[in-house]
Amino acid sequence: MEQENYDPESTRSQVNRHHKTKEEILAEHMDVRAAQRDSSCFSVLYDRYFRVIYAFVYRRVNNDADISGDVTSGVFLKAMLGLRKYRPSKVPFSAWLFRIALNEIKLHHRKTNRVQQVALTENMAVAMMREVEEDDESLETRQALLSALEKLDDLESTILEMRFFEEMSFREIGEVIGLKEAAAKVKTYRILDKLKNCITLNKKHG
Repeated sequence: MEQENYDPESTRSQVNRHHKTKEEILAEHMDVRAAQRDSSCFSVLYDRYFRVIYAFVYRRVNNDADISGDVTSGVFLKAMLGLRKYRPSKVPFSAWLFRIALNEIKLHHRKTNRVQQVALTENMAVAMMREVEEDDESLETRQALLSALEKLDDLESTILEMRFFEEMSFREIGEVIGLKEAAAKVKTYRILDKLKNCITLNKKHG
């Protein structure tokens, strides 16, 4: 499986290709079963999701292309080797890949003793502020948001990125982090409440 060279920052419009209808998910189950029977068929899944997983990794390893390539290769190698254990569900196959990717990213950070940071984009900032009912989009508010994000732990940061960058459903987020859909929704809104309170405090004491 050969890696592609491309700019991950240009894939914003491609990130959400993992969202699929029920019919598309059922059709994808056939691709998974084919790959479980014959490993050469795994290339179909690799080609479908390489860009999405690479971009997901890239934002979490300080935008380092070389590290992103190594980590992403590890993700797909583990996925291919462990494919027989995979059981189809109501979410796209990509949710399982994202779960493996998170584990690989955590392993990388442990090895390098680095801290994961939220790679905030313009769209994410606006979406988050609207979600926490923050109508003021001034520089002061954005700086307060950045300060608030720094107070989140790795899992909280990752959940917000999955929700506001990858635009995952709560069911998908739950699949990635090992929670039921309802629990993933509750956890997400608790994080947003925490963010809102931090923004208010940061603006008050800023």
